Amino acid sequence: MLPFCYEAPYSNINYKKRENIMKFNLIDKSNYFRGLLVLIKKNKTVTESASRKVKRIATVLDFNQEYVDISLKNLLENMNIVEEPPMFSDFLIAESFIKDGIHLALSDGILNLLQIQWLANTAQKNNLSKQWFFVELEEFINQYVTNSEIPFEIHHSNYKVVN
Repeated sequence: MLPFCYEAPYSNINYKKRENIMKFNLIDKSNYFRGLLVLIKKNKTVTESASRKVKRIATVLDFNQEYVDISLKNLLENMNIVEEPPMFSDFLIAESFIKDGIHLALSDGILNLLQIQWLANTAQKNNLSKQWFFVELEEFINQYVTNSEIPFEIHHSNYKVVN
C-alpha cells in the first residue's frame, strides 16, 4: 500500500452533472495513442505485455492494426514522437487516459518512476489534482496485487468521435 491517502481526490476539477460519454475528437484519439507510446518509451523497452495492451486499446480507438504494429516496432528509435504530456478536450478522457496509463505502466510488474512522473504531469496538465492521481495509482496497485487481468478503463466507457 502506498503511503498516500487523500480525502479530496477531485479538488482541482469543477464537476458538472453530465452524461457519462467520452466525446473524443480526432486529436484526443491521436493524443491517447501517442501518450501510450510515450509511456512505453519511458520504460526504454517494448515488452510483449505492453505491446498487447496498447494493441487492445488502439483497437477500441479504431486505429489501423498495421499502423499500430509499425509504431510499436519503431518506437524506441523514433525521435519524432513528442513526449509532451497530452492535453485532452474532456476531463473524462483525461481520467480514462491516466487510469489506462497507470495500467500500462504496471504491465511488466515494475513501477517505473519516469512513467509515473510523466503520468502525474499529464494529470496536472489536464487539471486533475495530484491527490486524485495518487489515489488512482494506489487503488490500481491494490487491485493489481490480487488481479493482474484488470480491464482497461476505455473498455468500461462509452465514447463517440466528434469533430
